[in-house]
Amino acid sequence: MASLQERVQEQLKTGNVSLSSQDILAEPEKPTGQPTVGTVKAEAKEYRDPVMEAANKGDFQPIIGVPPLKVEITQPERDLFLDAVVTGKRFRLSYTLFDGRYTVVFRSRSQAETQALTAQLMHEMRTSPNLSAEFQYGARLRCMLLAAQVDSINGTAYTELATPLLRTVDGDKITEPGWLAQANGWQQAAEGLTVAIYAALQEFERKYWTMVENARDQNFWKPVGSI
Repeated sequence: MASLQERVQEQLKTGNVSLSSQDILAEPEKPTGQPTVGTVKAEAKEYRDPVMEAANKGDFQPIIGVPPLKVEITQPERDLFLDAVVTGKRFRLSYTLFDGRYTVVFRSRSQAETQALTAQLMHEMRTSPNLSAEFQYGARLRCMLLAAQVDSINGTAYTELATPLLRTVDGDKITEPGWLAQANGWQQAAEGLTVAIYAALQEFERKYWTMVENARDQNFWKPVGSI
């Protein structure tokens, strides 16, 4: 059956165009693109997340290396991201380290957690002379990020940041954030392990923010978006 466009073009040749409402209504909508299949290779821009950017300050970065700007996001990873968006749950991905001896699952942060991390870091920078240099506050913020985003290690669950998230002052009563012990625990962890886990967290963040960045680019979610 000829399409509406083909019928109009044919009638234009004779100079007599005649269409009914049924002709227009009957025209089927052609599908666009192909289903999402396989791995999408995308250009990952610099961190859109200012918290992660701040955590990468100082001379700690050359030790762990800079993740490649191009990231590969597999179909299962994209499906997990879309499921998290639709359900309102956190996005989670698993990474293996040290020849499979460590399996680390990361989770995305909530906006409230991001605000809590930045507020606490600003407070500590104002009150502690030990956080005056980029390397020092960067290292502290990395521990905060690990506390917020490590979901499990080798099957052992790491709870979300404990409440209250924010430091509060009510007269003489000061209530510290409930999650400080979680961040302090990462400061006491072995440096090599912390460095390796944080490097994997960087890759997780690049994938997460690349998908956020391409939320409105429908080609990104189809093979045509590969580069």
